[in-house]
Amino acid sequence: MKNLKIKFFVCGDSIAAENPKLVKTYNELLQSQLDNVSQPSLLDFESDNVIPRDDTVTLSLLTSISSFPGSFIFNPSYWTLKTFYSTYGKYNDYITWLSCEHEAIWKIKDILSNIESENPNVLCFGFYTWNVDIYINFIKHIKEKYPHIIIIGGGPSVRDDYVLKVLDFAIYGEGEEGFTHLLDALIEDELNFIEIPNLIYKKNNQLITNTYKIFKHKDYPELPSPYLSNKSEIKKSVNEYKNKHKSVLPPSIGWELNRGCPYSCAFCDWSSGLHNKVSIRKHDWKKELDFILELKCIITNNDANWGMLKEDLKVIDYLLEKVRSSVISPFFTFPMQAVAWSKLNKSIVYEAVGKILNEHPTYGVKVAIQDINPEVLKAIARPDVPWEEHKQYLLDLKSKYPFTIFTVELIVGLPKQTLENWIEMLCEFDDSFKPRWLFCAHWQLLPQSPAYKKEYQEKNNMISIKTRIIKDGINLKLDSHNTVDLYKSKTQIWLTSTILYEDKPNGFRDNLMKIATGEIYNSKFFYPEYAEVTYRELYSKLKKGLDRFVDSQYDQMLLNKKDEWMYPNIIYEGTMYSFKSFFHRPGIITKLVENTI
Repeated sequence: MKNLKIKFFVCGDSIAAENPKLVKTYNELLQSQLDNVSQPSLLDFESDNVIPRDDTVTLSLLTSISSFPGSFIFNPSYWTLKTFYSTYGKYNDYITWLSCEHEAIWKIKDILSNIESENPNVLCFGFYTWNVDIYINFIKHIKEKYPHIIIIGGGPSVRDDYVLKVLDFAIYGEGEEGFTHLLDALIEDELNFIEIPNLIYKKNNQLITNTYKIFKHKDYPELPSPYLSNKSEIKKSVNEYKNKHKSVLPPSIGWELNRGCPYSCAFCDWSSGLHNKVSIRKHDWKKELDFILELKCIITNNDANWGMLKEDLKVIDYLLEKVRSSVISPFFTFPMQAVAWSKLNKSIVYEAVGKILNEHPTYGVKVAIQDINPEVLKAIARPDVPWEEHKQYLLDLKSKYPFTIFTVELIVGLPKQTLENWIEMLCEFDDSFKPRWLFCAHWQLLPQSPAYKKEYQEKNNMISIKTRIIKDGINLKLDSHNTVDLYKSKTQIWLTSTILYEDKPNGFRDNLMKIATGEIYNSKFFYPEYAEVTYRELYSKLKKGLDRFVDSQYDQMLLNKKDEWMYPNIIYEGTMYSFKSFFHRPGIITKLVENTI
């Protein structure tokens, strides 16, 4: 029998750890809004430039913007797996659970020093799109110095070929059963892994993938709550984060009432693309939510279709009752955020949203649309009600609650999505329910999604390219000594992904235009002088300048392309910027209108 000392690395995607100076700047902005102090500008992170902002912008909009500096989400997978093993594993006395590392912003020497002092013999990594490169780099250094340590991987990105190369074992899909059986086998010091579900392992230098098994909560009625079973550890992690990063925004904790999604959208890898079943947790969710709120944390809803179940409305009612007597944070008067609302049950969805807005009129309502064109939605197998019906729900909501702040999720590069139709869609939004912010993102190709299959890409004439996009808030100074090539090896500053787009002339260039026009829509947030200008009018004024600018930037991207990697960022006046945030900089929209950029 073998004793195990297990350490987990399951990081969220947080700008707080990477840019403390940026967080400090935004802390001051949020505090000034809270104190109702007039502050005419927001200082840019890397320079003395000033970004104008609209004083009517509410806290709800600021804090609902994706990756807002200072935001952080605790991933609960470590607590979930630990609780399951503690309940159904054979050898609890043989396991020591070391503290989980919820962040990825480490120096290699600090990681190795930490391993030296804690002396684990099993390391577990949760692989997600935002941390794959960082964790692979960690593991390579760990293996060089501590080759005896067993490396186990899990998470949605664990089946990527380049991830599997650095692992000893991988648990794919739901991890509870496979992970528990694997730990039992390691403790028994046996090499027979054939019967372990959802396991990938190496034998004679070959990868063996065991049979997949769907996890069903109903099969484990005695399974306790992962939150209530780890209260002291969760509290410690939350307090350590707060003390370290000093963000005025409270951290968030991921929470689910059910797991899985009944749909098969082409871009999505929910349930790692393995099934379309939904498993419902049967815990005392009221006690779980009470605990999270006691920690002064926000609840990040991890369900795929909130509003699909009647129980969801009960949760909304309960949280509304809780916050009537105790506000968790002035920045989040209603404590559940990042809700992925049900695609089809719009009557239930907007009943729930109406309940929230009735008591919290500036609550940010996220609308995951992706596109409104029926041909596009059909090509990606996206279930949704017809746009005119959906729009009417939004208009009715805004009529009743005029301060509603809508934010809209859109995917750039979908099949049959033309630049012309994209512009018309943005104009349609501006002419009707007027969302305050658009989250426009390239179609990121996920290995377990339907679109990853060769047949899908050939049918829809899609191709992919690897990209490194500079993280928000990081601006790189370029000169004769500091070139783009100098930064290409610095993994911490890049968001790496594979982008999918239609294989047609100007396909990638048109997608850059879509991103740019989406961010120009958002520019009203920073430029009050354009607040009363319709989007159609603004676009017509700057189209010529924008076409010329994007063309020149695309040419630079092609020149900097290296080893199959594209760097779709902006290089302007000796500095590299994030493509999306560049259009929020002072004076940029005016220069585009004047065609002087």
